[in-house]
Amino acid sequence: MNRILLLFLFVSFSYSITHAKDVGIKSAPHWITRVGYVSDISDEKNGGYQYLLLDFQDNLIEQSRYRHYAIGIHNSKGIQSMSDIDVSFDPSYQRLDFHSIRIIREGEVIEKLKETDIQVIQREKNHERSLYDGSLTAIVNMTDVRAGDIIEYSYTLTGFNPIKQGNYSKIIYHQYSLPVVQIYNRIVTSPGRPLYYKLLDGAAEPEITQSNEYVEYAWNNNNPDLLLYEDNTPSWFAAGKRVTLSTYRNWQGVIESALPLYEIEPHENDKLKYPDLGESTKEERILRLIELIQDDIRYLGMESGIGAYKPHAPSQVYNQRYGDCKDKSLLLVALLRREGIQAFPLLINTKLNHKVEELMPGYNAFDHCIVNFQYDGKEYFVDPTISGQGGNLESICSPGYKRGLLLKPGETGLISIPDKGISELNIEEDIYVESIGGKARFIVKSEYIGRKADNIRSYFWSQSRESIQKEYLEYYSYLYPGIKKAGEIKIMDDEKSTSNRILVEETYEIDDFWQEQDDGSYIYCESYALVLESEIDYPKSPERNMPYSTGEVRSFSQITRIHMPESWRVDDEEVTIEGDGFTYHSETSYGDQTVIFTHRYDVTKEYIVADSVASFLTKHEQITDELGLYLTYQDLSGFKISWGSILLALLTLGGGIFLAVRIYSRYDPERSPGFNEYPIGSWLVLPAIGFIISPFVILYQIFNESYFNMNTWTGLLHANSDKELSLFLLGGFEFIYNLLLLVLMGLILFLFFRRRTSAPRIITIYLAVTLIVSVVDLIWVESAAPGLLPSDDKMDLYKGIGQNFARAALWIPVFNVSQRVKETFSKKYNNT
Repeated sequence: MNRILLLFLFVSFSYSITHAKDVGIKSAPHWITRVGYVSDISDEKNGGYQYLLLDFQDNLIEQSRYRHYAIGIHNSKGIQSMSDIDVSFDPSYQRLDFHSIRIIREGEVIEKLKETDIQVIQREKNHERSLYDGSLTAIVNMTDVRAGDIIEYSYTLTGFNPIKQGNYSKIIYHQYSLPVVQIYNRIVTSPGRPLYYKLLDGAAEPEITQSNEYVEYAWNNNNPDLLLYEDNTPSWFAAGKRVTLSTYRNWQGVIESALPLYEIEPHENDKLKYPDLGESTKEERILRLIELIQDDIRYLGMESGIGAYKPHAPSQVYNQRYGDCKDKSLLLVALLRREGIQAFPLLINTKLNHKVEELMPGYNAFDHCIVNFQYDGKEYFVDPTISGQGGNLESICSPGYKRGLLLKPGETGLISIPDKGISELNIEEDIYVESIGGKARFIVKSEYIGRKADNIRSYFWSQSRESIQKEYLEYYSYLYPGIKKAGEIKIMDDEKSTSNRILVEETYEIDDFWQEQDDGSYIYCESYALVLESEIDYPKSPERNMPYSTGEVRSFSQITRIHMPESWRVDDEEVTIEGDGFTYHSETSYGDQTVIFTHRYDVTKEYIVADSVASFLTKHEQITDELGLYLTYQDLSGFKISWGSILLALLTLGGGIFLAVRIYSRYDPERSPGFNEYPIGSWLVLPAIGFIISPFVILYQIFNESYFNMNTWTGLLHANSDKELSLFLLGGFEFIYNLLLLVLMGLILFLFFRRRTSAPRIITIYLAVTLIVSVVDLIWVESAAPGLLPSDDKMDLYKGIGQNFARAALWIPVFNVSQRVKETFSKKYNNT
């Protein structure tokens, strides 16, 4: 047999033999009140099992706790969950006695206690947290449990922790998140030891019975409402009817009871070896002592019996190089006092935080210990269990514990703990694109400040560089599947003892930075704020009634620069989204062949009220929509015939020619009387030359603008503008205009050289239309895509408008008032 298995069996057997005297079987104690229960378990809507009775009775006089359970089993899941009974106890001061274990099946009672072996083992439930309390667990494995059975058992734990000197505090819950039919609570105390209590969230007053020998407080709750907590509630939030009670009237009594436990014996100064801090300032020595306790004294708690409340001697903790929170705190207090610093232990509750003040005073109100000290007129709070913490006295972070009990003579109540320190993450990403469609180089620089630095430092200390590199690479592979390492990850922690900043630099190559659209019409690249996405990944929560946790107050910023190999068009854009507890702002801009994409996200509250949650989640969905940036590119260098353009040209030319023929034959103004007929000559030769050249210029423009190339229209539809349709329509307008202008020039040539009376007016219309269209064209371009035209092209448009204006200003008056024009253009349609 395996030697380790043999050792385990030996140890388990040893515990069973050694501690058999701590577990017994006897009748129920005389002081309890017998409580019956409803044995109907026909309702199976509550899952595999249901508590029919929770019976909790405590006797402060005899220092005993009586527990009585009745559980209805509905199905096989209930059998699996409830067939093992386990009870934990501390053998250093407690004794466990079972009174009954039985099964009620169809009204018949089946006794199980005498025929069942009670195994006693040591299983440290807090082993993962490096805490060992020395408690034992008595396990009873019940046989022949069936659906429809009622499991009923009771036991008593005798003995209170002697360190409490008979003091007592507790929270009684009148509602649970598991289905319960009846909850009975009873506390018995002596008349000379009053019990103080506080009712929370609608809890009922107790039924108080008093005699010469005892006073009892009892609560009997039948069919209490099921208490279900909503997702993502703050750790301090407690709902449901409950009672907090204690033998302490106020916090001063707890302080006075705890002070002797944390007293440092005079001989400790001789026994405690003082660390060599070298030549340094007072502040540097304080920081070195904090670092020593946090990093060199490992966290390990041996909390059996009085060790759960009384710290070990500082010299012992220092020599053994381990201790729990109170051990490390008292050691730091001792060392700081050696430096002449006023330092004291501070008890806090890591879950309830500020809500600890709702509880009645007592030891059970706290689960952690830190240190408070004063230096140079300022007050500081340090948690000696946080390893890897950085910063100087001004920047070192103190967790948001909110309220605590300072173990200092003269203190009378809880004190406030300021939430000191920042939590900030700033990311810079630079993407150097080698070529359009080619690979890219990806450099990421992350700056962690304050709590973020403490957290990431702890992660770096616990992982190898190889595993960190692998994890980071896998993280970015969700966005860039072809990413690969291009350099070793660099972790720079040079400012740990000052500003508490950590810089991390990563370098990657992305072979597939560009992706092809499914239909092959274009390629695109992408940037996405992956880290910010994880920062705002809040759980969904419809119909909220409870407060909603937003995490710690923190700041996040990211700037992504995509360095393109050529000029790129990106519209400047800003987005701001604000709500209860947060602000978000993003900007997109372009400059010097670089697309710049920035994000700023700040959490300003640790939680929000229920009424704000729906809006909070909706706005964070909007933020998620802003995290990505897509840049598209189409190769429009080739020629692909546009049959649509050909069809449009045929229709436009056909319609224009039809209209021109109608004008030629039907528009026939009368000639001016009394004038001689002259041939075309003199200065009229100048416009004649222009009219002859114009059709060739227009044809050149039509083919030079590539209207018959499908890529031209595709480029307009996918221009880097939010008005691509307007640009597309503008291109269509210019195409149709040039075609109609070509027909109009043909009509003008016919009318001009036939010296028709209609020629001057048609020429006037032509000159006015060309001027108006050139102005409309410029306005349309600027409104559809401001800044799209290069400065040279825009200057050409302004020159064109100027030329058209000058031509119209010169020739329109000439063709309408000149006598030579009237004498030259004197032919009518019938006599040409």
